[in-house]
Amino acid sequence: MTQIEMFSLGGRGQAAPPQQVQIQERVPRGASRDSAQHGAARTFDPPAAKAAAARMRPGGVVAAILDALGAYPAGLTIAELAEATGRKEVSVSPRIATLRRAFLIRQSGTRKNASGMTAAVWVKA
Repeated sequence: MTQIEMFSLGGRGQAAPPQQVQIQERVPRGASRDSAQHGAARTFDPPAAKAAAARMRPGGVVAAILDALGAYPAGLTIAELAEATGRKEVSVSPRIATLRRAFLIRQSGTRKNASGMTAAVWVKA
């Protein structure tokens, strides 16, 4: 916590007495206060949250991605994963990094997507 002194003008331009204000510093999302990885918990979450996240089973989008990759051993791009799971690419894409860091998936290569751009192909590890 950081403590600062605030000054403000009262009515009719007169200075009001200073007030002590405490500001809690926050770590931006994705930033790290420690180097350990804790599954679904952020690195700055309390130990109880880290323990709960470690026990958590993949669900929702993560489970759908893993199921889709299991059904397609040759691998899928993010666009193909989105189509196979019925989710939007913006929901699938952030989960790829999480799954990769957890060593649940790996990149097996690249191929051209529907728009002609080169896209990474992901497979179960």
